[in-house]
Amino acid sequence: MDFIYDNQVEINFKTKKLAIGNKFWSMKSVGKPECHFIEKADLCRAEIFKEMEYEIPENLKQQIAIYQEENPEIGSIPSTKHKIQLMNKTVIARSKPFSLPFQKLSVIKEEINRLLGLGIIRRSESPFASPAFVILKKNGTARLVVDYRKLNSNTISEAYPCPNINECCNELKGLWCSVKLI
Repeated sequence: MDFIYDNQVEINFKTKKLAIGNKFWSMKSVGKPECHFIEKADLCRAEIFKEMEYEIPENLKQQIAIYQEENPEIGSIPSTKHKIQLMNKTVIARSKPFSLPFQKLSVIKEEINRLLGLGIIRRSESPFASPAFVILKKNGTARLVVDYRKLNSNTISEAYPCPNINECCNELKGLWCSVKLI
């Protein structure tokens, strides 16, 4: 709250304007929020915060450091187990691997090792196999893409008890919020 107060932060979803101090930004769309905004937002390193002479409290810095140590990036949730229910248990989804350019092999291996280290993927002896390839992001890092279409065609869809995040975000359309502490 000190940051909001000290820098006169205002967010107006109706006019699609964001103001921090005397700087203003227009938001392109508040009706269709997308998950990749979270990925792109790095508020700790944003230029606007470098210009402001605002010191992050030491206890907050410590909490951020602890969180980054425990959760370097999104990983697995070990307390839960996911099970895929198949329509036909005798059909094994196996696909021919995609051919990969030799130049990208080191990038692919690095990304696989990173995902293994974070616990997002694991080694498996399963007869199921889905082909994968890598797309290079704008920043030069790799994004591993797996083609699960063959497996998905034999998967029983589960009714999911949690609300759909896209539907929840779409309900925010037209919401107006303004915060100004003086």
